[in-house]
Amino acid sequence: MQALFARSHYSQAMGFRLAEANQGRARVECVVTEGHTNTQGLCHGGVISGLIDMAVGVAAKSMLDDPQRPVATVSLTVNYQRPGELDRTLTAEATIQSGRRTLSAAVTVRDDRGQSIAVGLATLKVGRAHHPAGGSHPAPVR
Repeated sequence: MQALFARSHYSQAMGFRLAEANQGRARVECVVTEGHTNTQGLCHGGVISGLIDMAVGVAAKSMLDDPQRPVATVSLTVNYQRPGELDRTLTAEATIQSGRRTLSAAVTVRDDRGQSIAVGLATLKVGRAHHPAGGSHPAPVR
């Protein structure tokens, strides 16, 4: 999963790091930098929702027989509980709850003090396997 994660230009640009991915669970981390902050000097909510989205995508791929199969988030709900602060490490921990082609996932985001920053619920769609010699042309892999 590390090699697949490393190919994500978005994750690289955001400074996300894959800490763990195995059997429908994933932990993705991000140290909040000035580039992640809003006008109030706090972590922008889009960074947190992006961290959540990346964690659920990796969790989904970690349970597939072929991690190259495309996975797309079709619904994402985020409830913010407190702001992420500059220089704190945020960790999104995602667990796939159910499904085969349509998956449900729950996510918690905590900072390095253990404080709950946000919770999320996601629905993901698993695409068909890619056939390089023709056939199905799925959506791009995130």
